This record gives sequence, structure tokens and C-alpha cells, in this order.
Amino acid sequence: MREMSRISSWPNWSILAAITALAAVLRLWQIGESLWVDELHTSWCVQGSFSQVAKRAALGNQSPLYFYLVWGVTRLLGESEFSLRLPSLLAGIALPGMTWLLVRRLGLEAKTEAASLLAALLVSIDHTSIFFATEARPYALVELLGAVSLLLAIRAIRGDLLSRIALVAVQVTLFYLQYSTVLYIAAIFGCLLVSSIFGMGDHSLHWKAWIVDGGVTLLLCLPATLQIVEIASRRGAWTSFVNLYSTADVYVALVAMLVLWVRIPPAGVLMAAATCLIPVLLAWGLTYWSIAPLLHTRYIVATTPALWACFAASSQVSDHQRWRCLAAIVVAALALWWSGIVQNFLAERTPLIDRTENWRSAISAVQREHQQHSGWKILVHSGLIETDALRQPHDGKLREYGLLPVKALYPLHAEGNDLIPLPMSEPGKLTAETRNEVLRAGGAVIILRLSAVRAAAVEKDLAQSFAEKDAAATVINRQAFGDVQVITVQVR
Repeated sequence: MREMSRISSWPNWSILAAITALAAVLRLWQIGESLWVDELHTSWCVQGSFSQVAKRAALGNQSPLYFYLVWGVTRLLGESEFSLRLPSLLAGIALPGMTWLLVRRLGLEAKTEAASLLAALLVSIDHTSIFFATEARPYALVELLGAVSLLLAIRAIRGDLLSRIALVAVQVTLFYLQYSTVLYIAAIFGCLLVSSIFGMGDHSLHWKAWIVDGGVTLLLCLPATLQIVEIASRRGAWTSFVNLYSTADVYVALVAMLVLWVRIPPAGVLMAAATCLIPVLLAWGLTYWSIAPLLHTRYIVATTPALWACFAASSQVSDHQRWRCLAAIVVAALALWWSGIVQNFLAERTPLIDRTENWRSAISAVQREHQQHSGWKILVHSGLIETDALRQPHDGKLREYGLLPVKALYPLHAEGNDLIPLPMSEPGKLTAETRNEVLRAGGAVIILRLSAVRAAAVEKDLAQSFAEKDAAATVINRQAFGDVQVITVQVR
């Protein structure tokens, strides 16, 4: 109790408050930026009635729970970039404090104070955590509940019934926020089961208790089975944005840090490391053997708090205070550099430059072009992987899904028949039906979710497509809004 009191003394609270303030500043910096296409999907989901939310979320391979939350927020505050991102923002600001609490439970004894504050700092400047906290998607909430889950698991080891009940509830919520968290959930229950069998740490429960808790969790997750099977049937399309090694570098560094322990780490650190590394190894294996491409940051984001908690704990291994201080400074400096914040500030005067799709300005430009060329078609390339099915016979739901960028927060005022969604791949190779509609209209305004370089290739495909009908497609205007291009084409 004396140690806990010292850890909770006012200097530490003051430092934690300063770290939380830093996290808030970094996350509020770009909260008003234009939504990008995944966030526009969120906007489109919550613009419908409550009964439509789940159906629209499912079209984007998402569970509806997060979207119900955002639906409620936007009904209270109205819809804007800020209100859509508010749940993520609050979760992101709370994450350093939750990580601080987590490290206090790792059994570091006298080294807890410095390790917990360092972990809070590391997660506050983490690139991934900053980005997801400013995004209208569920991943910041997944990070926060990932920390809560691990904290409850460490408490539940001692047989605390309320912690066990809370753990099951949080794990089920985590699963319905993002289905890929099943890897993290399995890792936590696996660690609890192993620790009970081998009597590790302060474990006081029989292994059968964790079988029961895991079974209850599984039972409560079963209603999502049909949707998961449907999502899995489209898993081949995900490979376009999954890289087998791009996500692994920070976890390799973690393994190197863990080697610093000359003795076996405390049970809490071992559990945090296991729940961090096991999901990554599972995701790597599933991706490598082409079972499910899950080695992507967003699919293993629940491990982020445990990742930085282990980094902070491992930096404090030495028994010499000077070495611990030096290690903390080095780890913090490397994490800051790794985050890209310094480089971005020097080059762009902004902490993040990941969000490069300015749909707000692009749609305004399309609206002006549409007013100048009344009757011309508007071709919308959303770049959503599901839209490749537009080349096949499809229903109205897929058409509406493909048009969501111009139906969400930044609505395009045009007749429904003037809007035509394009497939993700090779959008310049128009179907015969789309080509004939553009020919009859005399031209089109095309929105492409591509870089300017890649858009040039689409222009060539368009020219070839109309040349086959002895028509000429002439580009009369080009406008770039980051990775969203607006091209006006006259056809004669």
C-alpha cells in the first residue's frame, strides 16, 4: 500500500496529466481535417435510420456496434468531422492513463513509477495511436479496451469474480467492435489457461475456470458467425493492402528489448509480452499461409498498449538508476523518431500526413463542374475493395455502397441517374453500359481515389474505351485534392 501511495503521489499525477495533455494536443491537431473514404463509410452508415446501420456496416465488412455508438453521438451533436471522430478522440486521450494503470499491475515493484509514466508517454506519441484517435473508425476504442482487457486479466488471475465477469464483458465488446480482435482474445485466455496449469504468478484459479470463461465468451460471440463467414469469403480482396513484414518491425524490436531481462521477467510482464506477440504471430501465420490476410496494423491494434507497456518495463531492467534513466530517455527518443512526428513537423508543420484524401474539397469541385456541365454523368471511383463486384450483375445495395463518398457528410447534389459508381481496379475500362451513358450525355465528371500519377493511366484507358466506339474523349479540366482527382471529360 505504501508503494501504491507513492506511485499515486501528486508529482506523478502531474506528470501523467501533462502526458495526457500532450496526447490531447497531438490528437486534436487535425480533428477537423476532411474525412477519408473509410471514414465516409462511417458517415454513410450513421446517416440512415437505426435499423439501417447494421446493413450498411456489413457492406463494408464491419460489425455494427461501433456505428451504433457514432449514430447516437451524431443524433445528439449533429454530424460533423468532430462529432464523427469524437468516440475515437476520447478513447485516444484516455489511452495513456489506461496504459499507466496497466503498467502498475505488471509487478515491477520499485521500478513501477518510471515505467508506468514512460509507457503513458510512449503511447501518447505513438503514430498508430494518434492516427486512430483522429479517425472515425473503431480502432482507437479497440486499443483502449485492449488495455482494459489485459488489466482485468491480470486482476482476475487472483480469482477476483468481478474481474472475471468484467473481463468476459469487455472481451465480447472488443470482439463486436472489430472481429479480428479474436486473435487478441484468444491470446489472453490462452495465457490465463497456461498460467493456471503451471501455477505461474499469483494464480489461484483452477484451469477449468478459464475454460468456462472462455466458453461463455465464445458463446456470446457466436451470433456473428454468419457475417464472419461472409467476410472470409471475400478475403482474397484484402491482400491488396496487407504486407507480410511492414507491421513486424516494432515487434521485432520488442523481442530485442525483452532479451535485456537477465532474470525471468515478472509474471505480469510475461503476460503482457505474450498477449502482444501471440496475436502478431497468429496474424503472420494466417497471412503467410494464405488463410486470412490479417497482418495489418488495424487488425492487431489491440496489442498496442501491451507493446508499449513491455517496452517501458524492459527499459527499467537495470538495478542502477542512472542506467534506467538513460534507457528511458533512449527509448522515448527512438519512439518519438519512429512516430514520424519530428520529421513531419520539420517538413510540413503537422504531426501527421497520413490522411491525404481531401474529399470535402473534391466534392465541392465536382459540384461546380456539374453545374457548368448539366446533364453530364458523374463517375465515382471510391476505391473500396468490394466495388470490383460492380462488373458483375449486382443489386442496388452495392451501387449505393459504391456511391457512399458522395452520399455521406459531403453530399453531392445531383440526380440519382447521373451518378455511376466505378469498380476499384481498372476504373478507366468502362462497362459497355457506362460508356454508352456517357456518350449519350456528351461527357462526364470523374472522381478518382488515386494519385495524380495513377490517374494518368486511367485517362489512357478512358481514351481507349471511347476510341472503340469511334468517339474521342478530351480532358478539359484536371483538379487534384491529394489522392483524390477530379477529371472533367468531354466526349464527341
